[in-house]
Amino acid sequence: MNKYIEELSKLLNVLSNQDRQDALSFYTEYLQDGGFTTFEECSERLGTPQMLANKIIVNYRNDNYDGYTRDKRNVSILLIVLLCIIAIPFMITVISIIFSILVAIFSVVLSIVVAIASVGLMAVIILFLSLWLLFTNFWIGLFYLGVTLTTIGFITIVFEPAKWLIVNLCLGTKKACVWSYNQVKGIFSKILK
Repeated sequence: MNKYIEELSKLLNVLSNQDRQDALSFYTEYLQDGGFTTFEECSERLGTPQMLANKIIVNYRNDNYDGYTRDKRNVSILLIVLLCIIAIPFMITVISIIFSILVAIFSVVLSIVVAIASVGLMAVIILFLSLWLLFTNFWIGLFYLGVTLTTIGFITIVFEPAKWLIVNLCLGTKKACVWSYNQVKGIFSKILK
């Protein structure tokens, strides 16, 4: 019985000293009068110390409610709602900035791809032109064939760095989005505790 009362006493530490002593003396007397001596007998009759402590705490809070006191959880929820309302303009700004950055990255990637594709298309067109000119005007055809080979060499040189840049921009954007999501998730989990 003593072990049961000790655990109950630890669980009732949220009550005032007077209320805790009143509850402990009542249940100690109850268990003594009933002849319950072991922890198991006490748990069978009254439930676990945790269950009994929850019941006692709820009863004391309901008895002491005077209509003006507010539960801390209700105040926390109200503060969270107010903070969310106040934070809406800030969040719209942050979302707009993030969206602008993503559009800028997409534009850079698209412009690199379009530039390489257009230079490649130009090389193909100049190749056909130079082959036609080789038979009509040899020296001009040879010039254009040289321009074509130079363009193909340029594309070959630029392709790997451009591919590296595009892949790293996409991976960096992904990492930044995941990091931002984790930060926002962490902030909200701290607020909602």
